[in-house]
Amino acid sequence: MGNVQHVITFGTEEEMADFMVEKWRSLSLSSIAERGYFAAALSGGHTPVPFYRRLAAQREGLPWEKTHLFLADERFVPGTSP
Repeated sequence: MGNVQHVITFGTEEEMADFMVEKWRSLSLSSIAERGYFAAALSGGHTPVPFYRRLAAQREGLPWEKTHLFLADERFVPGTSP
């Protein structure tokens, strides 16, 4: 059997951001329980901004002290590309 893929669509950016924060919470807590830390790579651009804002507002609700963040660029371009 092949991989099962799910496509989720949202009516608003806020709905997407709320879903992503809850997914982040779930993944981070399970990762910390299993490995003792949660690591995530964050991309730039406009699309994730509502999610990042909502995530940043979760200062008290997430285990930031055990979270490692990395900046990433998913584009396949030379390092000298603007």
